[in-house]
Amino acid sequence: MFIGQIHPGKTGYSHERKASMNFGFSIFLIAVGAILAFALNVHVKGVEIDVVGYILMLVGAVGLVWSAVVYNRRPRYAEEVPPPEAPRREYPPRY
Repeated sequence: MFIGQIHPGKTGYSHERKASMNFGFSIFLIAVGAILAFALNVHVKGVEIDVVGYILMLVGAVGLVWSAVVYNRRPRYAEEVPPPEAPRREYPPRY
């Protein structure tokens, strides 16, 4: 089974939630990356915090674009299902 495969008889695209980052997490990554890149003035031996921030911002931006693409792929229509027919009941005539 592939991620993104639609099963017959199922409605909606619930698999996309598992397969992609959503908007909120992407924005969170961009915000954390910006804080690490621009707001912190910490030096850690062997780790460039600025580069880590830039990488997080890049990953967040890619995730944001990917989420927008996946969100726009979903169908914009709802399947109309006729209501079930109620059993006909015979009533006595009204006088």
